[in-house]
Amino acid sequence: MQEVVGSTPISSTFNVQVVDSRSLALINTARKMVKKTLCPYAAYLSVFLLLISVAIAQAQPERGDRPPPPDPQRFVEHGMSFDEDGDGKLSREELQSFAEDFGRGPMGREPERQPQQRDSQPLADNAVKITEKDGFRFFESNGVPDHEHGEFPNRGNPNTISAQRYQFRVPLKPKIADKPIDAGGVLFGIALNGIPFDPGTAELWRNDPEWRYDALSGKINLGLDESNAHVQPNGAYHYHGLPMGLISKLGTLDQMTLVGYAADGFPIYNQFGLADSKDAKSPLTKLRSSYQLKKGQRPAGDEGPGGDYDGTFNQDFEYGAGSGDLDECNGRFSVTPEFPAGVYHYVITEQFPFISRLFKGTPDDSFHRRGPRSREPDLLAPPHARNRK
Repeated sequence: MQEVVGSTPISSTFNVQVVDSRSLALINTARKMVKKTLCPYAAYLSVFLLLISVAIAQAQPERGDRPPPPDPQRFVEHGMSFDEDGDGKLSREELQSFAEDFGRGPMGREPERQPQQRDSQPLADNAVKITEKDGFRFFESNGVPDHEHGEFPNRGNPNTISAQRYQFRVPLKPKIADKPIDAGGVLFGIALNGIPFDPGTAELWRNDPEWRYDALSGKINLGLDESNAHVQPNGAYHYHGLPMGLISKLGTLDQMTLVGYAADGFPIYNQFGLADSKDAKSPLTKLRSSYQLKKGQRPAGDEGPGGDYDGTFNQDFEYGAGSGDLDECNGRFSVTPEFPAGVYHYVITEQFPFISRLFKGTPDDSFHRRGPRSREPDLLAPPHARNRK
């Protein structure tokens, strides 16, 4: 029986004979991808890429050290990470980005667990420039950390830090929006050393955006260092939580510390704040998030992953007004050393959401993601984190 996509036989379209079970598995995966695409061009290109992968794997001699073939489910999950607008489909442009990325390496394969060799080219020194002009604060940086950082690549993160070309701006006088704005698809902010704050992940339960794995849950291996940071495939080092290396470099580990600015212009501080937000002389205390674990169990079956609400997913938490020190945006109004008259500011806490997932104001367009991924893919997620639809 000949496998077909739509009404066109694959073998007649590409003149490729598909004979083994691995190939058929990839073809079935391709058919799933076809359902997620917007045009015939995208559908055929996705199938073509899969068949090339099979042909290359079959052409290699049998060797004990040969890399494993692409995992079909991981292939789809990686492909859908290029769904920049989050509509669950790949447009022509998004699939083109996927094709270009696929050509750089076997992204559909399970990565090697052993660390790769560090790039022999020395990493550039940190470079950041902050200026104020025409009502905005401008950031230009190369994204290289100015503090001690983890070894990258490592067993949980196969990427190497490389210099970037960042240009961001935030308003000098930010305004509070009518209601909180979801931070999905937007870098949350920029640290004083030019490193982005980016709390989200791409890992979903069964590719369902209602169940997103949390980066600091401890349930997935992201290879984070002591600054709660790691590296994206393009070499971008970024923070998922408290930037301990930066705070240590500033010499303010136990003080209220300005660490950066959010995309909407409001300042970002570490976990310490005044016990009395209106009294600059009041003692410092660790500020607590107002998010708490939900009680009971998650929905199971087709509705959810089941199990107790234990912090594995962002959706395991709910906001409880007044249960902590901060609002739903993980911030509050308080006097600070830099703003003695008081200012609304975000706090990076030691508990969920760590870095806020909501904006109090309107984020500047310069923080919208320009690359192929709306969120970064975790290449070493556990099997239960993979797309199983």
